[in-house]
Amino acid sequence: MRIAFVSSYFSEGMGHTENMLPKALSHLGHEVHVVASTLQVYGNQSDYLQNYQAFLGPAECPPGRSTIDGFALHRVPFYSVRSYIGLRGLGQVLRDIRPEIVHFGEAAGLSALATLLRPGRLPWPVFTENHQHASVAWRPKALHFPARQWAILYYRATRTWPVGLAHRRAEKCFAITGDCAETACRLYGIPREKIVILPLGTDTDLFRPCASDAELAERERTRRLWGVQEDDILCVYSGRFSAAKNPLLLAQAIAILRQRGQPYRAVFVGEGAQCGAIRATPGCSVVAFMRHVDLAPVYHAADIGVWPCQESMSMLDAAASGLPLVVSDQMGEQERVQGNGRAFREGEVSSLVQAILSLREKRTRQELSSVGRKKMVSDFSWRKHAETYVQYYVDGLSSKTSLGSGLRMNRGYFSERHKERGKKVKTEES
Repeated sequence: MRIAFVSSYFSEGMGHTENMLPKALSHLGHEVHVVASTLQVYGNQSDYLQNYQAFLGPAECPPGRSTIDGFALHRVPFYSVRSYIGLRGLGQVLRDIRPEIVHFGEAAGLSALATLLRPGRLPWPVFTENHQHASVAWRPKALHFPARQWAILYYRATRTWPVGLAHRRAEKCFAITGDCAETACRLYGIPREKIVILPLGTDTDLFRPCASDAELAERERTRRLWGVQEDDILCVYSGRFSAAKNPLLLAQAIAILRQRGQPYRAVFVGEGAQCGAIRATPGCSVVAFMRHVDLAPVYHAADIGVWPCQESMSMLDAAASGLPLVVSDQMGEQERVQGNGRAFREGEVSSLVQAILSLREKRTRQELSSVGRKKMVSDFSWRKHAETYVQYYVDGLSSKTSLGSGLRMNRGYFSERHKERGKKVKTEES
């Protein structure tokens, strides 16, 4: 099958869907083409130079074609409307590729809308993704009347109505969690029968528990480099040091634990506004941003993975590496920590302290580690996810009996195959 995956951004060596899904699909024997702008991930953000350029390189890459991880990467020029990115010449690139399936990485992206809303027949089934969690979704409640009413109308006119209309021609929208499914429906107007919950994945071959003599020796070297003693319990956070992610809360919890004489330390991998405060906290070490493919030794060196606010793909990699997780109780996909971690009351350092302290015993951590690893292999492996995507692609092809027939609408919110998973993953927050 020839598949085109369209993404606004692309950075080599990262763990995002546009990297991992095409890699997994190509390993299954499919011909995969990723069409992306010349922008790196976060390349259009004002803090790119400060936070990301050191490890990703310049914000823009030259256009052209290359081969990465078994798939073809096509970089094309872009245009922007506010923070949204569109791809110039996408239609011609797709005509040259002649895909059987087109998969957009953003449900509300400019390229997806331009393609789905254009007049005429679509020569291939179209699929989209929604990664917009309720925890980061647009919230007009902060505005006052009548500004709030105007904001709601503007949002509906520019997002809800056009995205909902466009998805009448799409085959499916893959939401990575239950709350992402709700934002896809309520904020973007995507029909529920078009939405399928399919979580993000992890590379369970790259990220695995530390076991070999070489890995154990590397673990000890890495811990010594950070000043971690043999009996210390090391927490790890990787990602942006932003107020929205709030890794500073973990640093504050570590400071409290150490004041109580508890043997805890933390290492933070990333960069951002909270870096100075984290670095100044006793027991906390800061490591510059690292590419996804280089993070396995970091997780091997740690004992607990902690993400104080919002979801992160790194959680899955840490769990696949055998780390028990500590996460916010407001995270949309609590299935990630059920049986292999703890949830704490978001924003409350005392609650975070208790959650971390509950993992004080090595035996407890080992039990959670075993559950987490098995869960990642059985439910969150990119390879298994790719097989599931292919089944939907095949269904999309079979349902498109002619170029002008349109795409059929499935009867249920989830396919029979995903009903049980949907029930487990779907959350209350919208």
